[in-house]
Amino acid sequence: DTAKANIRAEYRAAIDTAIKTSEGKLTKALTDAITEVNGKIESLTTRVGNLETSVNNLLGRVIALEEMIQSVVIVPAYSDGSVKIANDSLYIDCIVSPSKAVANLVAGNVAVLVNKVKTKANTGVDTIKIIEGNVFEKDADKGVISVRVFIKNKIPAAGSTLTVAVNVKKDKSDFTTEFVPVTLPVSVSLDKRSIVVQSPDSDKDTTLIATVKNSTKGVSWTSSNTNIATVDNAGKVKIKANVIGKDTIVVKTVEGNATDTCFVTVLPEGALAGEFSISAIKKVYFSQGNLYWDGDSFEFETNQYDVRSSWSTSHVSHFFWSKSAEVAYAETYSESGTAGTDIFFTNATAETAKSDFTVNGVTGKYRTLSTAEWEYLFKTRTVNGGTGEGKSYQRATINSDATGNYGMILYPDNYTGTAKTSYTSAEWASLEAAGCVFLPAAGYRNGSNVNYVGEYGYYWYSSAFDDFAYSVYFFSNSVSLGCLGSRHFGYGVRLITE
Repeated sequence: DTAKANIRAEYRAAIDTAIKTSEGKLTKALTDAITEVNGKIESLTTRVGNLETSVNNLLGRVIALEEMIQSVVIVPAYSDGSVKIANDSLYIDCIVSPSKAVANLVAGNVAVLVNKVKTKANTGVDTIKIIEGNVFEKDADKGVISVRVFIKNKIPAAGSTLTVAVNVKKDKSDFTTEFVPVTLPVSVSLDKRSIVVQSPDSDKDTTLIATVKNSTKGVSWTSSNTNIATVDNAGKVKIKANVIGKDTIVVKTVEGNATDTCFVTVLPEGALAGEFSISAIKKVYFSQGNLYWDGDSFEFETNQYDVRSSWSTSHVSHFFWSKSAEVAYAETYSESGTAGTDIFFTNATAETAKSDFTVNGVTGKYRTLSTAEWEYLFKTRTVNGGTGEGKSYQRATINSDATGNYGMILYPDNYTGTAKTSYTSAEWASLEAAGCVFLPAAGYRNGSNVNYVGEYGYYWYSSAFDDFAYSVYFFSNSVSLGCLGSRHFGYGVRLITE
């Protein structure tokens, strides 16, 4: 029995050893197999990744190929195959193929080639100018781009034609269209834009010269107010005698309907030519000099700088503020019943009246400025890009090389010169020819005594404030608007006409 037990134990031990040995070999074989499979999976994953990369690269090349510009063609604006110019710019529409290529085009991708072709006696082609184009509109669905190029001063002279092409560069694409002609705009310009004369010396003829570009089919002429002036087919303007008013002469091309305008202004006798804005919608003209009473009628001083340093019954140039002319030029002030609604030199009680004068035999054409008009003239009106002193007006001495007259220069609306504080006689003559107004420092009168001539300037407004009235006052250190002065002081008066 003991022997049998030992044999069984040895048998079991042998079996256990065999099993353990087999398990080790099996585990190793299984592990090796798994390792081999994992290696093959990794290899397959790498191959799949490489394949995906290749596919993506191929797709990118396909997309790039789809968006690569294949062609660019100009779409003519007119039936003759030409493109157009408007407002100094050239406008060109182009069809780009494929349409997807339009989406990413910017100004840097587009250039316009401008080619001036000589004609008639001249042959050959001028050097082509390349100008960067502005892609201001694009439609990716239709494949259309709209290009605009500013070409002012690049339009050829008469006797030449202009052709253009469009070049588009994007990535490896580089396409240039064929050259197409440009329809040049018809234009017309007059040698004069303004004619200003005085009545009654208005019976004059002026021939306007019209210069037409890019058309040979002639022009037509029209006058908006034939009561003032007429114009014939040759541009001869005939201004009628003894009239006062405004007219507009318009020249228009038969082809293209291009226009230009000349404004005709016939002023009352004694008015200066310079235009001055006194509101956003109204312009006026000043009288040739300060107002004075000669004992029988109102007149204007001969020169803008003329002033009187004493009072005389035959030459009163400093006026009391009154609604009665007789009181204004009298030696002593005497007026009762004054009110803030009074208007200078008239019994009207509305600011719109602003007073009317009969000067040089002309009735109802000259008047004084209101408070609001003086304020606009000095503070709001823009001259040469600015307002106020140094732009619209300047205290200055004129005729500095001769009599040396101190006062206030008012520069007209269209003045482009530089303001100065001193002008020689020759310089003042040029300023006056340009429409400048000079308000001399005429001082003021108290009774028959005239004071501060050449130092201070006082000029009445049309409106009053009880026993006072408004004025503009200036001297070397200051300019004051809307100053209240006693009515019994005699101030200067400068009239205007519309």
